[in-house]
Amino acid sequence: YNIFNQVHKALRAFMYDSAIVLQRTDFTNAEDAEHSINQLNDLLDLMKDHAYAEESIIFPALQKFNRPLVLEILAEHEEDHSLARRLSGLLLAFSHGVCADDKADIGKAIYSAFIDFLVFNLEHMAREEDVLNKSLWENFSDGQIIQLSHKAMLKIPCNLVDQYSRWMLRGLTNNEIAEWLKDIKNNAPESVFSTLMILSETELSGARWQQLQEQLIEGAMVHS
Repeated sequence: YNIFNQVHKALRAFMYDSAIVLQRTDFTNAEDAEHSINQLNDLLDLMKDHAYAEESIIFPALQKFNRPLVLEILAEHEEDHSLARRLSGLLLAFSHGVCADDKADIGKAIYSAFIDFLVFNLEHMAREEDVLNKSLWENFSDGQIIQLSHKAMLKIPCNLVDQYSRWMLRGLTNNEIAEWLKDIKNNAPESVFSTLMILSETELSGARWQQLQEQLIEGAMVHS
């Protein structure tokens, strides 16, 4: 079981979308800039929460079996936090920019800092999916890893649940979404599943939503 697959795909989708939004942004246009800055702040909140979930749940479980590896990844997290603080500081500085030239210059700095943040995290997540998964698979059963995943989900702040769900729907394949919904159906309150189904219909294109419904009906999860 790949504990990182769903959340990393969601975060990558969020970062890819943010990159497109950012490179289209005219930072001298107040509405344009506000939209981009709000999206980057939302992304940073999600990235910070995910790092906390890894550090508080996955790493402690793995540390007893492979402490050197955990320390290596924690060092990478420190670098990631530093890049995030740099980006966050520039977002704050932008709000204090006075003239159009200031805003344009800070906008360029935001874009540069974001690219550094993006590149680092793409490489970091790929490394986690390689070395951490190997160590987890060597020392834990799939059932135990799934339990860790459920513990991490329970720690997600209520104000971030919708963001995680939205970007998972945008970043996962239909088969992965169907498996995720099946897990939610079997392990979460019915209201959570119903809310996620409504969000799925909103987020997925007509063809993808139709395909997903067919997959779920075949699995006897949805009743028309």
